[in-house]
Amino acid sequence: MAKKIRAKTQNSGWSDPSKKKKTRKPRKPMTEEQRQAAAERLKKAREARAKKNPNYGKTGLHSSLHDLDEDYELHPDKIKEWIRVQKDLISSEKRNERKNVKGATARRISHEGYVKNMQAYLHLTTLVFVSLKVVVVWKSHMRWRSST
Repeated sequence: MAKKIRAKTQNSGWSDPSKKKKTRKPRKPMTEEQRQAAAERLKKAREARAKKNPNYGKTGLHSSLHDLDEDYELHPDKIKEWIRVQKDLISSEKRNERKNVKGATARRISHEGYVKNMQAYLHLTTLVFVSLKVVVVWKSHMRWRSST
Protein backbone atom coordinates (compact mmCIF):
# COMPACT_ATOMS: atom_id res chain seq x y z
CA MET A 1 0.00 0.00 0.00
CA ALA A 2 1.27 3.41 -0.99
CA LYS A 3 1.82 6.11 1.55
CA LYS A 4 -0.46 9.23 1.24
CA ILE A 5 1.34 12.49 0.66
CA ARG A 6 0.12 15.52 2.59
CA ALA A 7 0.94 18.94 1.20
CA LYS A 8 1.51 21.85 3.54
CA THR A 9 0.70 24.89 1.38
CA GLN A 10 0.05 28.30 2.84
CA ASN A 11 -2.75 30.08 0.88
CA SER A 12 -3.92 32.62 3.45
CA GLY A 13 -2.68 35.62 1.43
CA TRP A 14 -4.37 34.56 -1.80
CA SER A 15 -7.14 36.72 -3.25
CA ASP A 16 -9.25 36.27 -6.34
CA PRO A 17 -7.75 38.46 -9.11
CA SER A 18 -11.12 38.84 -10.83
CA LYS A 19 -12.51 40.63 -7.78
CA LYS A 20 -9.56 42.95 -7.37
CA LYS A 21 -10.61 46.61 -7.34
CA LYS A 22 -9.17 48.66 -10.16
CA THR A 23 -7.49 51.87 -9.16
CA ARG A 24 -7.32 54.92 -11.37
CA LYS A 25 -4.15 56.91 -11.68
CA PRO A 26 -4.67 60.38 -10.16
CA ARG A 27 -4.70 63.29 -12.58
CA LYS A 28 -1.99 65.86 -12.60
CA PRO A 29 -3.30 69.21 -11.41
CA MET A 30 -3.75 71.77 -14.18
CA THR A 31 -1.92 75.05 -14.04
CA GLU A 32 -3.92 78.27 -14.24
CA GLU A 33 -2.82 78.79 -17.86
CA GLN A 34 -3.94 75.28 -18.82
CA ARG A 35 -7.26 75.82 -17.08
CA GLN A 36 -7.89 79.07 -18.98
CA ALA A 37 -6.89 77.45 -22.28
CA ALA A 38 -9.28 74.54 -21.63
CA ALA A 39 -12.09 76.97 -20.77
CA GLU A 40 -11.46 78.85 -24.04
CA ARG A 41 -11.57 75.61 -26.04
CA LEU A 42 -14.82 74.57 -24.36
CA LYS A 43 -16.39 77.97 -24.99
CA LYS A 44 -15.35 77.86 -28.65
CA ALA A 45 -16.70 74.32 -29.06
CA ARG A 46 -20.04 75.25 -27.44
CA GLU A 47 -20.40 78.28 -29.73
CA ALA A 48 -19.66 76.13 -32.79
CA ARG A 49 -22.19 73.56 -31.63
CA ALA A 50 -24.80 76.28 -31.01
CA LYS A 51 -24.28 77.64 -34.54
CA LYS A 52 -24.75 74.19 -36.00
CA ASN A 53 -27.81 73.42 -33.88
CA PRO A 54 -29.92 76.41 -32.73
CA ASN A 55 -31.65 74.26 -30.10
CA TYR A 56 -28.35 73.23 -28.48
CA GLY A 57 -28.80 73.00 -24.72
CA LYS A 58 -32.58 73.30 -25.01
CA THR A 59 -33.48 69.74 -25.96
CA GLY A 60 -35.19 69.00 -22.65
CA LEU A 61 -37.38 72.10 -22.79
CA HIS A 62 -40.81 72.45 -24.28
CA SER A 63 -40.71 73.99 -27.76
CA SER A 64 -42.78 77.03 -26.74
CA LEU A 65 -40.12 78.04 -24.20
CA HIS A 66 -37.28 78.31 -26.73
CA ASP A 67 -37.95 81.83 -28.01
CA LEU A 68 -39.02 83.70 -24.87
CA ASP A 69 -37.60 87.11 -24.01
CA GLU A 70 -34.95 87.07 -21.32
CA ASP A 71 -36.97 89.65 -19.36
CA TYR A 72 -39.96 87.31 -19.12
CA GLU A 73 -40.61 86.33 -15.51
CA LEU A 74 -40.83 82.60 -16.28
CA HIS A 75 -37.86 82.40 -18.66
CA PRO A 76 -36.22 78.93 -18.49
CA ASP A 77 -32.86 80.34 -17.40
CA LYS A 78 -34.48 82.06 -14.42
CA ILE A 79 -36.39 78.93 -13.52
CA LYS A 80 -33.21 76.84 -13.71
CA GLU A 81 -31.56 79.28 -11.32
CA TRP A 82 -34.52 79.00 -8.94
CA ILE A 83 -34.27 75.21 -9.09
CA ARG A 84 -30.55 75.39 -8.29
CA VAL A 85 -31.20 77.60 -5.25
CA GLN A 86 -34.02 75.38 -4.04
CA LYS A 87 -31.78 72.30 -4.31
CA ASP A 88 -29.22 74.07 -2.12
CA LEU A 89 -31.99 74.79 0.40
CA ILE A 90 -33.01 71.11 0.27
CA SER A 91 -29.50 70.02 1.16
CA SER A 92 -29.34 72.46 4.07
CA GLU A 93 -32.72 71.26 5.34
CA LYS A 94 -31.48 67.66 5.15
CA ARG A 95 -28.61 68.67 7.42
CA ASN A 96 -31.11 70.30 9.78
CA GLU A 97 -33.19 67.11 9.75
CA ARG A 98 -30.18 65.11 10.91
CA LYS A 99 -29.75 67.65 13.73
CA ASN A 100 -33.44 67.19 14.64
CA VAL A 101 -34.35 70.83 13.98
CA LYS A 102 -38.07 71.39 14.32
CA GLY A 103 -39.86 71.94 10.99
CA ALA A 104 -36.89 70.94 8.81
CA THR A 105 -38.72 68.00 7.26
CA ALA A 106 -41.72 70.11 6.28
CA ARG A 107 -39.50 72.78 4.73
CA ARG A 108 -37.49 70.16 2.83
CA ILE A 109 -40.64 68.56 1.43
CA SER A 110 -41.96 71.98 0.45
CA HIS A 111 -38.72 72.78 -1.40
CA GLU A 112 -38.77 69.39 -3.14
CA GLY A 113 -42.35 69.96 -4.29
CA TYR A 114 -41.37 73.36 -5.66
CA VAL A 115 -38.48 71.81 -7.61
CA LYS A 116 -40.77 69.15 -9.06
CA ASN A 117 -43.30 71.77 -10.13
CA MET A 118 -40.62 73.89 -11.81
CA GLN A 119 -39.17 70.88 -13.62
CA ALA A 120 -42.66 69.87 -14.75
CA TYR A 121 -43.19 73.38 -16.13
CA LEU A 122 -39.94 73.18 -18.09
CA HIS A 123 -40.39 69.69 -19.51
CA LEU A 124 -44.07 68.85 -19.87
CA THR A 125 -45.94 69.53 -23.06
CA THR A 126 -48.98 71.00 -21.32
CA LEU A 127 -47.08 73.97 -19.84
CA VAL A 128 -49.36 74.16 -16.85
CA PHE A 129 -47.67 76.22 -14.18
CA VAL A 130 -48.71 74.36 -11.03
CA SER A 131 -47.04 76.34 -8.28
CA LEU A 132 -48.21 79.81 -7.34
CA LYS A 133 -44.95 80.49 -5.55
CA VAL A 134 -42.44 82.25 -7.75
CA VAL A 135 -38.92 83.58 -7.36
CA VAL A 136 -36.01 82.10 -5.52
CA VAL A 137 -37.02 82.60 -1.90
CA TRP A 138 -40.78 82.75 -2.46
CA LYS A 139 -41.15 86.49 -1.95
CA SER A 140 -43.82 86.93 -4.59
CA HIS A 141 -46.84 84.94 -5.64
CA MET A 142 -48.58 84.49 -8.97
CA ARG A 143 -52.27 85.11 -9.42
CA TRP A 144 -54.81 82.69 -10.75
CA ARG A 145 -55.99 83.40 -14.24
CA SER A 146 -58.66 81.43 -16.00
CA SER A 147 -58.70 81.12 -19.74
CA THR A 148 -61.83 79.76 -21.37
